[in-house]
Amino acid sequence: MLQQLKDLIDSGGDIEFSVCGKKYTILPWTDSGIVIGPQGSDDDQTFSSSDDLLDGYLIDGIPLRKLNHKIKILFHA
Repeated sequence: MLQQLKDLIDSGGDIEFSVCGKKYTILPWTDSGIVIGPQGSDDDQTFSSSDDLLDGYLIDGIPLRKLNHKIKILFHA
């Protein structure tokens, strides 16, 4: 699942996914970089690459990369 998520980020389309029952959105096309955050919140973070995002975005203190087995992609465009 991790490689699929990385490929989707690198392709530049919107992504919606869930981890542990919470939904998140990734917007990889913004001028400031790749934006990720929980849905229904303004608590977004911006990263310069998909690898930076996978290593630097923490969910409950755990990098997204290490939550690979819990990621469920809900939508991508």
